[in-house]
Amino acid sequence: MTERSFSIINMCSGIDPDITTRARIRDSALTLFATHGVAGTSVRKIATEAGVSPALVIHHFGSKDSLVRAIDDHVIEKLINLFVEAQSPDDGNLSRAGKEALAAMGNEQALLSYLARSLADDGPPGRYLFDQLFAFGQSLTDEMTEAGQARAVDDRDGTVAWLLAAELGVLL
Repeated sequence: MTERSFSIINMCSGIDPDITTRARIRDSALTLFATHGVAGTSVRKIATEAGVSPALVIHHFGSKDSLVRAIDDHVIEKLINLFVEAQSPDDGNLSRAGKEALAAMGNEQALLSYLARSLADDGPPGRYLFDQLFAFGQSLTDEMTEAGQARAVDDRDGTVAWLLAAELGVLL
């Protein structure tokens, strides 16, 4: 009876039954953090948004800080996957599928807002996100140089930092 009642509540509340509870909590927290910031969002508010108890949030993530790190890792993974998908395997330029993937990125408003807010807040999440994107930029630059898609530069790290700052500056 309890399981049936829970299923009815979920159906009526508009919660997507196809995603895991952990992912639902993460996505709810991402949206709230993007809007109100990490400091301005309580675990209780995240739980309410996700349709779970605060204890279940802690059960899945251990702490609010661990939830923030899980969101950061999720954001980095989505951004890197998007970038890799957007490149043509032949020459590193945008493929047609890549252009479609970038257009779809516009639908990721919460992700982009979270990234911008984290970078602007200059706290540990923003630094972690920047560091992860910087490391990806370094490896991508190395791969493109080795494949002959980019020419070697004297200051790879400075170039990567400048390009990353320019791209993220547009977002900010």
